[in-house]
Amino acid sequence: LSQRVEARNRIFDSRFRFVYFEEADDGSLYEKKTINTSEITFTTRYAHGEKFLYLDNDRISLGTKKWPIFQGKYTVGLKDVFNSQFEYQKAEFQISQKVRLGSFGNTSYTGTIGKVFGTLPYPLLNTHLGNETPFYNSLSFNLMNYLEFVTDEYITMKFAHHFEGQLLNRIPLMKKLKWRALANADILYGSVSEVNQNLIPKFDEEGYRVPSFQEIQGYKPYVEIGYGIENIFKIIRIEMFHRLTYYKNPGANKWGIKVGVQFKL
Repeated sequence: LSQRVEARNRIFDSRFRFVYFEEADDGSLYEKKTINTSEITFTTRYAHGEKFLYLDNDRISLGTKKWPIFQGKYTVGLKDVFNSQFEYQKAEFQISQKVRLGSFGNTSYTGTIGKVFGTLPYPLLNTHLGNETPFYNSLSFNLMNYLEFVTDEYITMKFAHHFEGQLLNRIPLMKKLKWRALANADILYGSVSEVNQNLIPKFDEEGYRVPSFQEIQGYKPYVEIGYGIENIFKIIRIEMFHRLTYYKNPGANKWGIKVGVQFKL
């Protein structure tokens, strides 16, 4: 059982044409470009039976044997602290687990649910992590573009299955190479409230269109799946991803190949 408290102040000064509406004392709206926030985050994590590998001052988690890991996070945004502009709260709960299936390999899953309470411009909402690089990132949606999807309430689910030789060992050459097959699926469901959408004008004072974000529409989630091979030269993984929804969004890639380097204990 561990707890963490973090305090930070952030200043957002965009390098693109970003503006949002802010209310003046007389109730009128005016456009503003910079964001200043001060916040405190409380995090509690519980992992029953978790084991660690210690290396000098580093501690590497080996995970739990049977039980899932639970984590709760609560953030309070403070107004008028170091010139901060917004008052808000954010709540998030996460559960993750690695399930060993014997000769069938192992499955890992992570489920996250969260909500933002308050009226905020979209850089302060939950910007889901995209990946436009050719390299695999386990924390991101690997076919999602940067800043493509933003939500103020959301559910994400990430699944990964490592076959550990169950498939490729049946092929003689593959068995000698000790390559391993893997597959995964990433799902995002969420929405943005109307009050937060209305903070962003379509055009700025000079008449230029203001960059915005894509919305998760109705009950249609964002879904991507991947499959590939790992343990190439002991450390390399190559995976092909397919985007099953929202592939008609501007700049979206329907499929892609990602390369990663990983070390397994």
